Amino acid sequence: METSKMNKASRLSKSNTADNGIRVHNMNPVIKLTPEGILLFANSTGIDFLEMLADQVKEPALKYLLTNCPEILDPHCSLDLCCKIHEMNYYFSVVAFKEAGYVGLYGYRLVHLHSRDSLVA
Repeated sequence: METSKMNKASRLSKSNTADNGIRVHNMNPVIKLTPEGILLFANSTGIDFLEMLADQVKEPALKYLLTNCPEILDPHCSLDLCCKIHEMNYYFSVVAFKEAGYVGLYGYRLVHLHSRDSLVA
């Protein structure tokens, strides 16, 4: 992910968590995108996930996600995806909130993941 976008996401994350301490301490990645695929919010774990993904696939993380899983931006989206990043397995529920104008990716680390279910090998 480009540094300027990551810094903006970090600032957004900090501003969105100042009044809600529970988000600051969330160990699970939370990522919110506009319907156009622009990053609105990522908590610190979400930012770490995007940075690790970009490092592994050698391209911007959002570009990679949207190229390989374009249905993420479907306004009626409700799907699950799994990926393996640097030997860590993640599971994401992807939910579109059309009225609110964003798509949420809510993840957590898995202990076991079958490689055939993985978005990133």
